[in-house]
Amino acid sequence: AICIFFPGVHGGVGPCRTPGSNYDANALFPTVARRLAEEEGSAIDCYRCSWPFMCPTMEYAVGAACRVLHHALLQALGGEAAPAAAAE
Repeated sequence: AICIFFPGVHGGVGPCRTPGSNYDANALFPTVARRLAEEEGSAIDCYRCSWPFMCPTMEYAVGAACRVLHHALLQALGGEAAPAAAAE
C-alpha cells in the first residue's frame, strides 16, 4: 500500500508541529507514518509531498502529486516500469 501525505497551502511542514520549528518528529505526518510502518505485518510505504512556496496553483499541486505517486508505484514494482499494453 502507498500513503501520501499532503501539506496545506503553507508548505511542507505539516500540521501539529511545535510552533517555530521546521521539523517536529512528533507532528502529525511523522507520527502517523511511524505508526503505519511499525504496524505488525504492515507493507505501507509513506511519502510526504511538500511545496517549495505558499499557495501553489492546482496545476502545480496535481503535477507534484502525480510525480510522487509515479515514484511510489515504481518503487512498489521494484523499480521496473509496467509493461506497455499490446497494440491490437
